[in-house]
Amino acid sequence: MAAEEEIARREITMPIKINLSDFDINPEKIPQEVEDKYHLLPNGSRVQIERVYGSARNLLALLYQLWFVEKLEKSEIATKLNIQTENVHIQLYNLSWYYSNDYNQNKQLFEKDIKETKSMLAEAKTKSLLLDVATNEHSKLNGAINRTKQIHQKTYLNLGFRTGEEYARTLYYLIYVKHLSPIKLIPVFNLTFGTIQLRLQTLGLNASHEEGIANKKERKSQNYEKSIRAGKKTRAKSQLESISIGSKNQDYVRTQLSNYVYDYFDSKRYEAIIGLSNTGILGSLEIDIPVIIYDVTERKIYRFAVEYNGSYFHSVTDDENKKELAEKKGWHYLAIIETSSDRFSNDSKLLNTFVHELCHQMKNIVIPNVN
Repeated sequence: MAAEEEIARREITMPIKINLSDFDINPEKIPQEVEDKYHLLPNGSRVQIERVYGSARNLLALLYQLWFVEKLEKSEIATKLNIQTENVHIQLYNLSWYYSNDYNQNKQLFEKDIKETKSMLAEAKTKSLLLDVATNEHSKLNGAINRTKQIHQKTYLNLGFRTGEEYARTLYYLIYVKHLSPIKLIPVFNLTFGTIQLRLQTLGLNASHEEGIANKKERKSQNYEKSIRAGKKTRAKSQLESISIGSKNQDYVRTQLSNYVYDYFDSKRYEAIIGLSNTGILGSLEIDIPVIIYDVTERKIYRFAVEYNGSYFHSVTDDENKKELAEKKGWHYLAIIETSSDRFSNDSKLLNTFVHELCHQMKNIVIPNVN
């Protein structure tokens, strides 16, 4: 059984009613992006969501807030909603919000992806006719064609297929020849993840676990580097909960910078070094978190001096002196300043906001005019 099928089977059965006020979200100020997505939901999906969560609009608004604004990990969203992480994956799949937790980047990746998938779909409708079902190589296709005789015509006509055989051949070609992930079919057919899996299962085209792994390797969709970073981010947050000293927040910011920086910089082109506190670069003054970004393609180095100051010890004069000296030596000066002595203590949500802001600032310097 493929991992995706296992996810589809683990649907939530207990209702979880969402009240936006419980998450400090004003129902009257729901972003337009949420409203647009809500109106694109097919009636079936809307009914299914409302059966479980009470309000489809509320679920979308909450996911938007936690994923794109607060940039929480999927496991953290699951904890807040008291559901399994797999269910968060499913909802993000259904909304096509799984590409990135940066909204603009997610939109760009989605638009590129759906264009490629539609092109692949057109190709599949014609090239799948050349597949010989009499060979052992395409035995699954032969079985799928036979199964279409037992399904209702509306099943494939509503998706734009003229015959059951065209329906079976096209899906087979996409999954087993082009190794397309079933997730990519969600926006093209305007179906949910669970429905896509059910359609494939009915045709006998649902991949086994081994086939699923092989397909992932073939299309190189398993990003192990990204998975490792995700685990490190979550562990850092867990470790922060056991820290009771506010000054340790600097170490947390340093750790999460090393984890989040490659969400903003392509690791194939950029190398990042997040250093320890350093005295010597600026003479007697210390750089709390020195950051080096190296552009491998252009062979260019960008240096950032990140200053972490609690409000108790913060001095505007010292800040300006350090900034002036850093810039004279070719370092970009970026400062984090707490507004009270305990505001950020052990609060990963607030600290992560600063980490993302730092990454944004660095990216705007290294790759200007790119959101």
